[in-house]
Amino acid sequence: MKPMLQILRASVIPWLADNSEERLIVARPSMEETPLPQGATLSPRGIKGKRIIVKDGRNLANQRLINARWPEANLHEITLPKLACVVNGQADYLFGKYSVRCEKGTFILIPPGMAHQRTGPFLDGDNLVHGYCTTLFTFAYSHGILLWFCNSRGSQHVNAKVNNYLIPNMAAVQIFRLMMAEAVAGANGFVPVCNGLLSAFFSLLEREITAGHYTLSGPRKHLEDQTRPKTSFAEQLHEYIELNFTHQLKISEIAAQMYLSTPHFCRRVRQETGTTFGELLTRYRIERAQELLRETDWTVIAVAKHVGFRSTSHFQELFRHRVGYTPIEYRHKKTIKSQSQ
Repeated sequence: MKPMLQILRASVIPWLADNSEERLIVARPSMEETPLPQGATLSPRGIKGKRIIVKDGRNLANQRLINARWPEANLHEITLPKLACVVNGQADYLFGKYSVRCEKGTFILIPPGMAHQRTGPFLDGDNLVHGYCTTLFTFAYSHGILLWFCNSRGSQHVNAKVNNYLIPNMAAVQIFRLMMAEAVAGANGFVPVCNGLLSAFFSLLEREITAGHYTLSGPRKHLEDQTRPKTSFAEQLHEYIELNFTHQLKISEIAAQMYLSTPHFCRRVRQETGTTFGELLTRYRIERAQELLRETDWTVIAVAKHVGFRSTSHFQELFRHRVGYTPIEYRHKKTIKSQSQ
């Protein structure tokens, strides 16, 4: 089973179905009088350094993401609603002038514009020695949901791109934004309302991932493919491309990972696939670019960067040569076709 599905099915969704425990924290500028779930503790802290405005804070989607950073304090301020969930262990999470220590099963809602921790490890104090945690995060973009998880153990932190899921589902976006608006308003009885919306939100994401309705920086496979062993060289090659297509790849390094010399690797790729590794990689990148142009509103620059092209102009030229349209023409054509159906 996919690690993300395992997290959703074994932990997140059952937690939200259990109304017997308080699990929700809403990050606010002033937290002294904010009720916390059992086991959570709040510690005031100063914010080190200055707030630095980020002039071009766009990331992935065609919308501004980052407004400002506090580099010395490991904080940033974003324009999107965000959710953090402690899946395993015990996490220390920074927002504003506070540090919150959270137990497993805690959900933290972070409204847009709220200063919060930028990078892991999500551990502090004595947890930096022997502590550990797995943390699930969610962004709500205009076109879909970005869902990922990372692991912290002591001072070590792993945030692998393979764990990043982009789910283009507007219903999920609307549910998430409604839940965040309810939490920020803080009207009487907002907690059970938010819990219900969160339960619906994660159940919807679980369904979309199960159906394969997502893109990600790592492998994109349907569930029925996962039990089939990847034994052939061609299958191993395809899986490697799925895992690494966003990176700048060197033939010599790939060959070494497969315990082959570079010439032997190149010969074997051609023998078993009928083409070169470069051609296989380009095909996969163009296919992923077509998918993103159809299903998201990302800029051409963001799409090119995400699928591994350093040069946007090269990506546009190659895309037009392969597909017959420029990226903008392709998006416009597919949009008109979908509207007419």
